[in-house]
Amino acid sequence: MEAQSAKPVTEKPLAFTLRQIRYIETASEWADDPGTEVLRLTAGMLLFITGGKGHLRRNGRTERLFYGKCLLLSRNAPMEISSDADAPLKGYVVVFDVFRIEDSPSLETFPVRREAVPFEGEALAERFAEIERTIVGLHEGMKERGELQRFNRQLLFQKLLGTLWEDAERERAGKDSTLAIKRTIEQMEQACDEQWTRDRLAELAGLSPWHYSSLFKKMTGKTPTDYLTETRVNRAKEKLLWSDARIEDIAQSVGYSNEFYFSSRFKQVTGVSPTEFVKQQRGRSIARAYPFTPQLGSPASGVPQAGRGRVIGLFFEDYLTVLGLKPVLQFAWGTYYQRYLEPFLSGVNKLNVNRIDFEAVMRAEPDLILLGFPDWAEEGRFDRFTQIAPTYVFERAAVDWRETLRTVGRLTGQSARAEASIRRYEVLAAAARKQLEQAIGREKVALLRVDRRKRLLLYGGPQTCYTGPVLYGDLGLEPPELVRELAWGERSIRTISPDMLRRLDADHLFVVIDEEGRDQARQWMNGESWRTHPAVRRGQVYEVSIDVWMSFGMIAHERKIDDVLNALTCRA
Repeated sequence: MEAQSAKPVTEKPLAFTLRQIRYIETASEWADDPGTEVLRLTAGMLLFITGGKGHLRRNGRTERLFYGKCLLLSRNAPMEISSDADAPLKGYVVVFDVFRIEDSPSLETFPVRREAVPFEGEALAERFAEIERTIVGLHEGMKERGELQRFNRQLLFQKLLGTLWEDAERERAGKDSTLAIKRTIEQMEQACDEQWTRDRLAELAGLSPWHYSSLFKKMTGKTPTDYLTETRVNRAKEKLLWSDARIEDIAQSVGYSNEFYFSSRFKQVTGVSPTEFVKQQRGRSIARAYPFTPQLGSPASGVPQAGRGRVIGLFFEDYLTVLGLKPVLQFAWGTYYQRYLEPFLSGVNKLNVNRIDFEAVMRAEPDLILLGFPDWAEEGRFDRFTQIAPTYVFERAAVDWRETLRTVGRLTGQSARAEASIRRYEVLAAAARKQLEQAIGREKVALLRVDRRKRLLLYGGPQTCYTGPVLYGDLGLEPPELVRELAWGERSIRTISPDMLRRLDADHLFVVIDEEGRDQARQWMNGESWRTHPAVRRGQVYEVSIDVWMSFGMIAHERKIDDVLNALTCRA
């Protein structure tokens, strides 16, 4: 039989081309055409909101814009974006084109045809951190010239749109009803003052009420009504502690027209009335959130006014990034710093806390200074900081990162963004927890570290130190018995000997190795206690980066979750 000649396979792929990125933060800039003129000449726009409130009017419909909203729009209809006067809209406008390369009879030219955007709509809230990292990195990178830099920017942008396209295809095909439910959760959280019913939510999700309720409870562990109540109560807690509003007004602001019904629902969730909650929590919250800072008076008088944008937050750069603020200096400890924040902190100078350069602090002209550890305020340093700007010192910032983020949010006028970020994280963590339950069941997981002092450390939990709240709290992973015995509770980091590895009944080991401890780590890993450990023999040991795993900010925790999912759910 005569062999058939192979026919060449020719593709005509779509190509997304990044054209322009603008960051807009004033009402006048939105009113002056935020890229809409450019949009008429190109294919599409990615609208990414990082703060404030506003409205998008398009195709005869009006859509609310708020922090966390990310919309992909095509040029097929005129639009108008407006900013609220009391909370100016802030965000990025990313304009791009779509082309298809056509066949060409000549190798000299390649004709292209402009195409429409193949998908539109809103990005999932759980994609927010990923989208923000990419857009901020692209915006900063636009300053860099050179063909390789342009190529890398286009590559990064195409990868982002590819991810959003996959989400859109999944939703369009109806393969994942959870996407529709997640969108209703986002709408409910952003507008908890509206009257939400199961029928209304089910209609928005395109599901029957019964099917919607069933899937909702499977996803969240709660009924839609209970979830809404909890969301409203959490919003009310914030207002009760940090505003002087009357209970009646707070009730209305979170969706209850009747003060007495609100109090009943509040007590049902918290076990106490709103008034009792304030008495119990206000003093305790302030003491935990604001340690020994002399400038701090009452919550109302002690919090800086919103709009103070020049902030130094030593070891709080993660928190500031989450809140949409770029610090004017970045923490460093010798050569160590949080490298995972580099896409957000391009151009920010380092401040070595081993020997603080107060001249550099003065030149940065901060409006506010936050210190992540009390040591940095000792030996007269606190007085020197306060001579430059109002300074706040945190005694135990790592104990509860959520409360720390809320506190930083209050100090910088970004409380709403802090709450929205925490809610987004909870959705991400809950989804990861379910994946891990399916992937490894009750297999046991531990974290070891060889530190700069050449010690072998065992990290535990469940609620203290950098990793326990994520591994054993948010992700619900099972700790080995040795972790519960030695590193559980207040003393959640313990030094162990290599021989004690024989007692560490972990199925999976995550390992952090400080650069100064790497030689010692190699020596231990050549020993019998390490080589014969079941996790080592099965190849279930995963080295992770020190800057991510020894940090306690939200971005670091999201990266930990990514590391865990990549290690434990992507096994062959």
